[in-house]
Amino acid sequence: MTTSRMDIGGVSEVAELLGVTRQRVASLRMRPGFPDPLAELAAGPIFDLDAVRRWAASGRRRPGRPRTSPERVLGSRYVLEGAPIGRGGFGKVFRGTDRQAADDDRVFAVKVLEADGEAEAVDFDRFRREQRILSQHRHPNVIRAIDHGEEPDGTLWYVMRLAKGSLQARIDSIAGDVPAVLDVVRQVATGIGHLHEHGIVHRDVKPGNVLQLRAGVWAVSDLGLARRLGAHSTTTLTDTGEGVGSWWYTAPEQWTDAKSVTEAADIFSLGRVLHVLLTGEEGPLAGIKHDGLRAVVRKATDTAPSRRYRSVSAFMKAVSDAASSPIGPWRTKTEELSDRQQRLGERLHGPSPDPSAVAEARELIAASVEDEDLLGVLDHAVPYLPGPVVVDLWNEDPHGWRDFLDRLSGHMRLCSYEFAFTDQIAAFFRRCLTAADDDADVMRSSLVALIGVGARHNRWRVRDAVDSILQNARTTEQALAVAEAIRASDDYDVQWSVEEVDFATLHPIVAGAIKEVTQRK
Repeated sequence: MTTSRMDIGGVSEVAELLGVTRQRVASLRMRPGFPDPLAELAAGPIFDLDAVRRWAASGRRRPGRPRTSPERVLGSRYVLEGAPIGRGGFGKVFRGTDRQAADDDRVFAVKVLEADGEAEAVDFDRFRREQRILSQHRHPNVIRAIDHGEEPDGTLWYVMRLAKGSLQARIDSIAGDVPAVLDVVRQVATGIGHLHEHGIVHRDVKPGNVLQLRAGVWAVSDLGLARRLGAHSTTTLTDTGEGVGSWWYTAPEQWTDAKSVTEAADIFSLGRVLHVLLTGEEGPLAGIKHDGLRAVVRKATDTAPSRRYRSVSAFMKAVSDAASSPIGPWRTKTEELSDRQQRLGERLHGPSPDPSAVAEARELIAASVEDEDLLGVLDHAVPYLPGPVVVDLWNEDPHGWRDFLDRLSGHMRLCSYEFAFTDQIAAFFRRCLTAADDDADVMRSSLVALIGVGARHNRWRVRDAVDSILQNARTTEQALAVAEAIRASDDYDVQWSVEEVDFATLHPIVAGAIKEVTQRK
């Protein structure tokens, strides 16, 4: 079934939605009736953006100051046309006409930061930083500031090519078309790689910040959060939200120490962009049908920066290699798979599993990367793997084990099992979490499987395992991963799974996700 997801964001997203600065958001929060945040993190508050939209439309917000002038000219040559065509945390974007250009090349986009009393000094500093970066860097996959200036009243502006639209608006038409996805990702990565070569981290890579300049050409834009590697600042993240982009595309470390992030943060965001373009949604990794590219996304979006690709070029090489590797179909008959499933499960079951069965299970786990049919064998076998074997699998190849659990959980959540076997499944995922020390990705995969299995079989022991995961999500990374699993689950399954949960003890992000899913129609 098609389900909706809560639209959440930090101060930057609220500011963009309302068309004001982040500092102005702090003032608006003091007004009666302004929506309370879902959570207060080290990086700042997290809001339900739908609630903010309802507040803005309710009439409780003071209308913005109307302009009486029918024509506004910047730099004595750029005529702004009507209302803004886009808004951001660092200004508004207008369609503009250049009086001095030839008739066939007169229309541009003009980004403006108003000197209207709402913008703070830090906003002007960041706008100038973006203006400076876009003026200095000439690359086909990075938006360039063609002209820029400052008005007598202090208003800042810069001019760029008028785009045909953003990648965000094209996701539905591109999703799943692997050649088209690879072309877009290659261009975006090339632009980001160019910035990295010049010591700049973008810090807000997402489809909304990728613009189509002309047919087939994509360029990175909106560098208001960009930062030079090794740069130091006295600005605190908690006070301003600087360096925190859109929540799903932002690397975990960026929420806690945005001033110190490296190129690895942008690589995380590139992995998320690849994920969304392959699936069309911000969902679990299991939704990526191409096994090789799923493994690339897994590594690029690892919660630990040190485990991601070391550079954009390494990321793109992995994407290219994965896309060019043929994935052959598994040719074993269904009946043979069923027999193998039964034999392997019997050999693994018991206090001392057959060592040859453990070795066979390991081989099948590795082979399942290219053969999804093998999950139908392994789902009845791996739950019998003893703790020491699970620990070895985790220690030997954390990336591969995460990927396997992600695919296995997506398979299990929809399957039926013997009633008693569901307890074995719950115990297995508990062992996985213990071995991985509650790794965020393992928590997400375990929860996806257990929510589906528990509700489908009405098994209270599985529900206990779900409750344990919900309660153990203490860090921001863990809470975001758990929230992602909740949103990927059926609303009835979530409702059943949380009937006895003490919400007061949950992380606010987890509690918010449960509330969202259980209340959706």
